[in-house]
Amino acid sequence: MNASFHVLEDILKGFDSGVEGSLIEKFSKRYDKDLELKQVSQLYQQYLLEKNSAKKDAVKKRIEELCASRKFESSGAKELHMSDRRKFDSKMFYKHEEQ
Repeated sequence: MNASFHVLEDILKGFDSGVEGSLIEKFSKRYDKDLELKQVSQLYQQYLLEKNSAKKDAVKKRIEELCASRKFESSGAKELHMSDRRKFDSKMFYKHEEQ
């Protein structure tokens, strides 16, 4: 299961407060099958070793890109079976016998 855009937004908020490292580690362990988040985690580990601010900026930019793409994926868009669920009518799915 991939991390949702909400999780990625939390990590982005962590950059402002300086706790992004613990959040990246926490969520990369929780979503261990998310390959893109693992790549971000590896890039962040490289930043920690080199202390290169350009790498930290690259990590933040990659998380922003992932957040945007995951937000789009989970928005439904045209992939929803019904574009407006308020128009749901049970008669559409059940045949009523007329007597």
